[in-house]
Order: sequence, then structure tokens, then C-alpha cells
Amino acid sequence: MFLRYLHITKNGKTLRKIGFKKGVNLIVDTTPESKIKETGNNVGKTTVLRLVDYCLGSNGKDIYQGAEFKNTDTNVEQFLINNNVEISVCLISSFEGPKAKEIILKRNFLQRKQKIASINGENYPNIKKEYCNELNKLIFGIKADKPTFRQIVSRFIRNDALKMNNILKYLPVTKDTVYETIFLYMFGVKGKNELLAEKQIVDEQLKSEKNYLTKISGKQPSTTIEQVLKTLHYDIVELNDKKKKFNVSPKYQEEFEKLKLIKEKINSISLNLAERQMHLDLLQENINDLKENISTVDNDALKIMYFETKSFIPELQKKFEDAVKFHNSLIRNKLEFISKDIPAIETEIKELKESLKEKLQNEETIGRKLSNSGSLSDYDLLVEELNTKFEKKGHFEEKLEQIKSLEKSILEKTERLSEINKEIDKSEPELKDNISLFNKFFSYYSKQLYNEEFVLSHYVDKGIYKLRIDNLDANTGDGKKKVQIAAFDLAYIAFTKNIGMQSLSFEMHDRIEGIHSHQLSTLFELVNSDRFDGQYIVSVLKDKFDSDKLKCYLEENKRLELSQNDKLFRIENG
Repeated sequence: MFLRYLHITKNGKTLRKIGFKKGVNLIVDTTPESKIKETGNNVGKTTVLRLVDYCLGSNGKDIYQGAEFKNTDTNVEQFLINNNVEISVCLISSFEGPKAKEIILKRNFLQRKQKIASINGENYPNIKKEYCNELNKLIFGIKADKPTFRQIVSRFIRNDALKMNNILKYLPVTKDTVYETIFLYMFGVKGKNELLAEKQIVDEQLKSEKNYLTKISGKQPSTTIEQVLKTLHYDIVELNDKKKKFNVSPKYQEEFEKLKLIKEKINSISLNLAERQMHLDLLQENINDLKENISTVDNDALKIMYFETKSFIPELQKKFEDAVKFHNSLIRNKLEFISKDIPAIETEIKELKESLKEKLQNEETIGRKLSNSGSLSDYDLLVEELNTKFEKKGHFEEKLEQIKSLEKSILEKTERLSEINKEIDKSEPELKDNISLFNKFFSYYSKQLYNEEFVLSHYVDKGIYKLRIDNLDANTGDGKKKVQIAAFDLAYIAFTKNIGMQSLSFEMHDRIEGIHSHQLSTLFELVNSDRFDGQYIVSVLKDKFDSDKLKCYLEENKRLELSQNDKLFRIENG
């Protein structure tokens, strides 16, 4: 799908309508470079990309919030709300022929009943689920829950520092199992989306259960506990034999039998209580892990990403932390989902504890009666020792049951994970072939742009498929990195066209001024050639186009020109 136009209306009247074409499309900021620091360079060229992203399911906060400190521009925010600003995007299957398929997306910035989030005229107010799921089907042909629409589409709109400096890992704080799902989809592995979605869930559950098993078992394996129970069993048999030799009155024996029944009930309730408590603890374990993720980030991963790009993005640390805030909102949604079962379990535990308390009181009452007999102190001591053995036995049985239940669950999940991986491995030949085809385009574009041939390859690490790019210097300058990303993105469009894969046919990039003028000219020539069937939409500063050739490209390919006197939303113009 190509991007045909972006339409901005204010109170029902057109504010901007930006048409796009095949090839290069430039959003131009005419602010002189010498004035950028003075004015803040806020005419709205990057906002054009963000508005398209908004219609493709983003939360839209980057339209009126600063990237670094998330400070809100209240003028823009209130303008969007008070003037009922609506954003429309038209996607089209082809620029040639009258029968091209269109998808019209429309969103506003109002809430509740006034909220608009429509696809071809039908409103989908639930953005994360209904709206994005429908777009996943229409644009990418994905009906499974994973990968999500936002996980895929974010790579096509590189409108922040993270996306513009990471070719493959372009999402903030994302697990390898999630990237595995994305990568296998990207490179044409068919029919595995549901399996990959299941793999993500099973992998998370497995890690949680392993952590909990370590917590409750300590250094004692189940075999040790089994031996302890056998020893306790022998002790109980021996003590019972001694008890039978005592000659006690029928009344005493009757009370003792009552005590025995109560102890059995206590044991049954304790086991049930332990089972429910284990379930609650597992939920709490998941919740604690999620809460920990809210306030912490994988430091090793952060260091790798930071040092990879710090030479040319000195403010990356703050921008990455801002991205973590977005991740935190996702975590909170997951917390809410997991927490919904807790009240019912806590109620059940409370009722079991009350029942246990009642039985323990009965046990104490009967025990007191028996102890008052006076003449049976040896018998009482024997019974007390026997009860202690039973209590220990109950404790270790409860612990063993928890451990065995977890070990069984871990084994089942490990086996299921192995089955899933074997099923995914069947697609490895298809993955190799598709990556090989992709590399024909990738090496071609990288050779043309930088006289180097980059190669994508896959490998398996701990059962997870990962991708890497060779001949890629992680400490390169800003310009080369952006050329590499451009080569990758152009190659990906060419690849999807070649295999007939449903996808987007445009890439949106921000801040490409670091690219050398010669390479920029070559890039535009490649995109505008008949060989490339896609769109390259870029926000640029006019002053960076200093050569005659680039000035010519600028005039021929600009789709919108903005300035300090004519900003995107024209708020200052009334």
C-alpha cells in the first residue's frame, strides 16, 4: 500500500492536504540553519510523519509533547482539541489504473462519544485492539494476535532517534522472543504467527515458574523431601504401634478419634490452602516482575544500545528513558489484566483460613480435655510427639506437592516449547531462501550508496531466531548509519514486492541531513528510478540541500514547504 495523501481539517475545513507520489517525497523546512537554535526548529516537518503514524495507531502524544522531556505544548494540544482537528490518511494499492484499492483512515483528538478512529468510514474506538487489529488484517494480512500491527508498522515510520539509529531493534525495551516473531514474519515465514504468539506466552510462564520453584525449594530437591517423608512415615508407624499398646478408657478413645478426624480435616484444608496460595503467589510473582520492569531496564542491553550510538546521539540516554515510559504504560495494562483474578482467590484463601482456624480451635479444645486426664501423661506425650510428626509430614507433603506440581508444569512447558521450536525449525529453509533473496536487494542498494555490500543473516541463540548484519561498523558516524538504514528499508520494499507479500510500499525517515550530499543524490536517484516501486518520504532542512543537483531534487520532489511564517497547523495565523 502506497501513501496517497494526508489531509488535515480544522472544524470541518481543509487546513492542509498533502499529496504524495511514487519515489522521493520531501517535507521541507525552509528555516535558515543559522536560525534553528533561535527558533527551536518547530515548524512541523517531523509532525507530518507523526500524523501519519497517528492514523496508523500511535497514541499521538509525540504530536504535542517534546521528545526529550515529554513537556506538553499546550498551545498545540488545545488547538487540536478545541478546533476538532481531524487527520485523514489515504492508502492506495497502486498509483496506476482506476481499480486501485483504497483504505481511508481518519482520527481526531477528542474522547468518548466524540472520538473518531475510522477505517473506510467504520469507527473502531478501541485503538489498541479493534483499530490496530483491523489494520493488521487489511495492510499486512495478519489475523493472529502476534506480531501486533504497531510492532510491524513502527519500522516503516522512523520518526525518532531510536528508529533512525537501529536497523533491526527499532522498538523500545522489547524481548528477543517478540523480535523473533517480528523477524520471521518480516522475512516471509508463513503460517507460524499463532505458534510464535504461543511461544512468547509459554516462555514468559516458564521463566516465572522456574523463579518460583527456586524460591520455594531452596537447596532441597524433591528427592530429598521424599526421603524425609519416608523417615517420618517410619517414625509415625513406630509411634502408632506404641500407642496401640496403651490401655485407655473408651471415653478417652472416643475423644481421641474426634481429634484424629479433626487433624485429617486440618491436613486437607491446609493442602487446599497451599494450592490456592501457590496460585496467588505465582500471580504475585508475575505482578512483581512486571512492576520491576516498570522501574528498571536491562542495563546490559541499555549499555549496548547506548555505546552503539552515543558518538552521534549524545542525548540518547534520555530519549531511551522516555521510550521506557511508553513501555511502562503497556506493563500497567498487563498488570491490570493479571490482577483481575486476585480478589476471588484472596476471598477463597480467607474462607479456607477461617475454616482452618475453627478446626484448630476444636483441636485445641479436645486436646485440653485429653490432657486433663492426669493419669495418662505418658500417653499424652506419645500423642504429642505423634502429632508433631504428622504436622511435619503435612508440611513436607505440602511442599513436595507444590514442587512436583511446578516441576510437572515446567516439564510440560519445556516440552511444548521444544515442540514449537521444532515446528518453527521446519520453516528455516524458507527463511534462508527469503533472506538470500533479500540480500540481493540489500547488497545492491548498499553497494550503490556506500560502495559496501551489507549482508543479513540469521542464527539461533537459546532456541530463539535472531538476525544480524555483517560489514556493519557499530561505531560509524551518523551519516553512514542512516545510509545503511535507507539501504535496508529500500531493499525490504523491493523484497516484499518480489515475493508478493502484503505490506506497505513507503518508508518515512526523519533527519537525514547527516548523509553526504553525493550519497543523498544517489539515494534520490535510486528511489526515483523505474527499478524501485515504492515511496521514500523524508523531512529535511532546505539549507542542507546546497549543491545545484540537490536543489533541483528539492524543487522536483517537495510535497510540502514549511517556514517560521507558515507552520504546519498555522496556529499563529488564526
